[in-house]
Amino acid sequence: IMKKVHTIYLGSASQVALEEVFMKNPQLTYFVLNEESEAKTQLNIKKINRCQRMTKVQLPLQLNSLLSICPLKNLTDLSLQSQKLWPAMDWLPNVVAIIGAKRFVLESLAFDGSWLVAPLNLSLLRLDQCTALKEVRLSNCKVSETVTPALSFSCQKVSFRRCTLPKLISHLKSHQMLRQLQLFDCQVQINGPLLKRILDLRKCQPVLGPLILEFSQSTKLRSEFTKWSKVELKSIKSHLEVKEIDPHQTENWKQPIGMISMKFGKPINHLPDLTHAVEAIPNAADLVKKMNEW
Repeated sequence: IMKKVHTIYLGSASQVALEEVFMKNPQLTYFVLNEESEAKTQLNIKKINRCQRMTKVQLPLQLNSLLSICPLKNLTDLSLQSQKLWPAMDWLPNVVAIIGAKRFVLESLAFDGSWLVAPLNLSLLRLDQCTALKEVRLSNCKVSETVTPALSFSCQKVSFRRCTLPKLISHLKSHQMLRQLQLFDCQVQINGPLLKRILDLRKCQPVLGPLILEFSQSTKLRSEFTKWSKVELKSIKSHLEVKEIDPHQTENWKQPIGMISMKFGKPINHLPDLTHAVEAIPNAADLVKKMNEW
């Protein structure tokens, strides 16, 4: 019977029972272990590598043997969760090691920092080395300033929900390829108008298209956005597009409290299609003509 099981949820398990699950069920594709007791963090899941058809796994964040999932070649979804305070940075080494091992196939990361006891420094996650990364979602985090690029150039979408962002501009300066930014119920700490700062920054960057900025539940951003006329919005459309979203429309993603989720795909082994970007570059004759018009 066990060899026909594809999904197993365990609320608690001994080491012997856990090994038996993996040994007797090589067809397993979806596995969830919710055990969070102090003693059970010592559980060893090394034999999970016998389940090479595994695609989805959810494990306790504090489990000591988390790196055992790295050899799973068909893994597409990994979730690590803890409903307790994350003391110091004890959770970081395993998470960084998994990201490093999967850096060529990691496509998206969702991170809920409800139990963080310190500001989150994105640079520590080493996401800048993830060549297939497309999207990052952060919720309930206080995000600290970064000096070095925190994300890879392949990342095109970043979403913040209920986050405190003391230095948002510092994140945008090093990510010219970013195409979409979402700020839902966030506290952006900045002196002066934020949208104008972002617009001025995008005008100075070698971008291939406009940044689409979506925001919700921000009186400050709404006040600044509504002051721009339709003519002004049209004139900046090649650099920045701003949209206010109703709160109920932002519910398309809700990261469970205290969970870090990763999605894996295929490595990027081809060059990006820059046809449209090349076509948009004016030739020498066009440049001379424009200079003469000036």
